[in-house]
Amino acid sequence: MNSWIRPQLMDMAIQSLLRDEAFALRARKELPVKLFPTVFTVAFRGGHRKVLSAMVQAWPLPQLHLGPLLVDPKSYQDSLWAILDSLDVVSRPGKGGKSKLKVIGFRPDVELIQSSDSSEEAASSLYSDATHVEPEVTLPETRSRQRRHWKKRPCQAWQPLDLYINLSLGTSHSGNVSSSVLRKVRRSCRPLRLFCRKLHIKDMPVIRTMEILNLLQLEFIQELEICGCSGLPSGDNKFARQVEHMKNLCSFTLAHLIFGTSAAESQLPSHAFISFLSHLSRLGHLRMLHPSSYHISGHLYCLLSYLPAALETLELPCYTLLHRDICCLSQSPQASHLKKLDLSKNDLSQIARGALEALVRETSDTLQELVLDHCGIRDLHLMVLLPAPSCCFHLHSLSFSGNWISSYSLENLLQLVAKLAELKVVVCPYPIECHEYMERMRLCSIESQQFISVTTMVHNMLKASGRENLKWIFTLNTFL
Repeated sequence: MNSWIRPQLMDMAIQSLLRDEAFALRARKELPVKLFPTVFTVAFRGGHRKVLSAMVQAWPLPQLHLGPLLVDPKSYQDSLWAILDSLDVVSRPGKGGKSKLKVIGFRPDVELIQSSDSSEEAASSLYSDATHVEPEVTLPETRSRQRRHWKKRPCQAWQPLDLYINLSLGTSHSGNVSSSVLRKVRRSCRPLRLFCRKLHIKDMPVIRTMEILNLLQLEFIQELEICGCSGLPSGDNKFARQVEHMKNLCSFTLAHLIFGTSAAESQLPSHAFISFLSHLSRLGHLRMLHPSSYHISGHLYCLLSYLPAALETLELPCYTLLHRDICCLSQSPQASHLKKLDLSKNDLSQIARGALEALVRETSDTLQELVLDHCGIRDLHLMVLLPAPSCCFHLHSLSFSGNWISSYSLENLLQLVAKLAELKVVVCPYPIECHEYMERMRLCSIESQQFISVTTMVHNMLKASGRENLKWIFTLNTFL
């Protein structure tokens, strides 16, 4: 029998079984363990709520990974709630077998399986006989952090259940898997332990954010992104104390923060924000930091004193870095470890000559990505800076779009970077002559002779230097 026919026949047989729900519920008692995932997959995609609930209550293996099934939000919501609702039902030996389930995974750790794939292939990633190895980080003894509604039933009837998920929460994420799982954890009668490796929160008030953090095993979080949330680094720093417990945090982004709900609170003094950042000194595993705030201006030395020396990514798009900030960064222990440095949207034209070059040289042994977009760089600044990147032999990506340079500076830049063997991508603006041409001719298209001549020049120079594999991307600074 052809290999593609067998899965189709299996699916047809299971779908026929599920049409008679009462019979399917009785048949599950005799279902072989190996068929559980396949039947479960078909039932999930078909929205057979009662069958799903019964199968979870009698799940014969310690793990159930739902990530590969959570592809289309419109198709899985009913099935997901059937599974979550079933977690509060205590299975008994006389009712189809007692569940051995200890872990439910909601993360897409394996390659997502499309709805057109066979149920047999999808089922292969839903479970494992092996002992569960999560978490990979060192954790203290963990406990369920949800509100203790489950006291209304005998505690000995409930076994703790671990849920593994990456959470994305905010105004644009209502009704998704994250919201459904959080709602279940808050209301469950059963002790549930929520492990989240990646947590992204956008546009949420501080009270709501703190409620979510109170449900999580904080020591497990490795990636935290907070965007547009109000009031977090102010007041009595409850959020900061929560961050201190994230001992295994590797990546931390604080972007577009609102420092209070009133006009007075929003004018948070710089020292208060730096005091908040001082809590980062407890995070020994931190490797990536993106603190987007003008409060860092003039105080970067304080922030650097709290960061681990082995920091690999530092993104400082805070618009207002001063000369002394750049000097402090170049003299910091972090400079010799950085793999990515992003200084976008800082006016580097105001930085005294030599400071930025010194910083690039200090990072040259490790730097792989340099981003200087919209930094007010012109020919004079670029010509001074150019010798420094020639030492960055491990540089993979260079970007300085949004600046104003001439064709002459572009040629000098190209000659220099063509010698960097590991460089793969360069993003730069079209020369200023192209913008002047657009304004003079009132053109809105780059399909003009001026633009074509620039791209041709770059192509020919790359070809002549044997760097045709270097991807060169041009950007327009403005629309005229």
